[in-house]
Amino acid sequence: MLTLDSLAALTGADEHPTRPDAPLQGECPVCGRRRYLEALPFEDGTALVRCLAGCKPREVLTALRVDERDVRLTDDALGFEVSHDRTLRDAAADPLGALALSRGDLDRLPEPEPLIAETIDLRTVALLAGAPASRKSFVALDWCASVATGSSWQGRTVRQGRVLYVAGEGAYGLGRRLAAWEITRGTKIPDEALTVLPEPVQLSRPEHVERLKDYVERGGFSLVVIDTLARASVGVDENSAEGMGRVIDAVERVKRATGDGTVLLVHHTGKDGRSVRGSGALEGAMDSVYRTFLMDGVTRLVRTKRKDGPPEDEHDLHAVEVEVDDEGSTSIVLDVVDETKEERRDRLRSNIDRAWVAWVHTFARGVATKADFSRVLREDYGIPRGSVHSAIQSLVEVEVLVNLAKKPTDTPRFVADYEEAKRCALLSHVEPFGLEPGEWPNVGGAE
Repeated sequence: MLTLDSLAALTGADEHPTRPDAPLQGECPVCGRRRYLEALPFEDGTALVRCLAGCKPREVLTALRVDERDVRLTDDALGFEVSHDRTLRDAAADPLGALALSRGDLDRLPEPEPLIAETIDLRTVALLAGAPASRKSFVALDWCASVATGSSWQGRTVRQGRVLYVAGEGAYGLGRRLAAWEITRGTKIPDEALTVLPEPVQLSRPEHVERLKDYVERGGFSLVVIDTLARASVGVDENSAEGMGRVIDAVERVKRATGDGTVLLVHHTGKDGRSVRGSGALEGAMDSVYRTFLMDGVTRLVRTKRKDGPPEDEHDLHAVEVEVDDEGSTSIVLDVVDETKEERRDRLRSNIDRAWVAWVHTFARGVATKADFSRVLREDYGIPRGSVHSAIQSLVEVEVLVNLAKKPTDTPRFVADYEEAKRCALLSHVEPFGLEPGEWPNVGGAE
């Protein structure tokens, strides 16, 4: 039987200088990734070998020129076993020590890699949240189809892999949506590349999580989408940090089951249509967060968080209706908005209205800095980054916002002049909270 020492020699795998129970990591001969061929030694004298990128064991053995009879393939066909004679420390006697990483271990960890370039990364959990009918599920399906086929998304390269879509709201209509995508992109999604579970998996129930985890491990999925999180966490108090903490832990277990894959959660925003619904523990635990806003028929996709790398990422997408069969059935796909600078300016002119509504909703009679107001406009109202300054400046110029800063070098601090807002022709048609201008603001009674 192939030994661990000979495997290390073939792949350049490094032994840990002080931890004999730690996995060796060498170069996978199939995908060429350094530190991706992992060999994990066990007390019974065997070591499990697998590629973290999901390369097939038989292909690895062929590339290494190793006879399949010299190893033992695992039952799930995700790896193979070799023999070893290393002295292993009892991990049960020191469980934290077995998990601890040295400074050198940190350097051996895989570098962040994109699933979709500049969008979502491997080995992460991402959140896609939006109000109802903001087309967040269409965005998620677009990503799924792109990964399943390896097709570029918005001109960005995509790493191809198997996709599991957990459709908590049922599979009805998904066929038409994917058919529209295939027609528009001119690419057929292979049957084995995209799998749909037509009912939710309850992340608060250990037996459901175990079944999902085992299925993901067997299937070798690179992307697992749970749509929606609410359907997958029935009975969990979304506003409870403890309850959402258990859900987050379950999601992390599913992520680990993918090897180096990605989990995407599709979630709702609150009643205000702005903030992510539920406890802040959810958003805080995510590696990246995208938000969808539907404005004037255009879906704005905005990234508001990214743990590793710049957070800024914005897309304006419009719906394209596609006929998917001879009976005239239709669905839509999302495509980039093709418009001139003048058309974009006219479309975004309502940013001033939205900026005023944002102020009334968020700050009312209070004081806010320009930085705080800018963040609210971008993250909670989807106003493009390049339009935030002009929207604020327009409110200042019509004297609806008053800058309290004494000197030009002071930090801008604004307060609203509601009497001026009532007289402002620019805002005369805007009704925050559904009230007439004379009733502004809906805080502490009418003005």
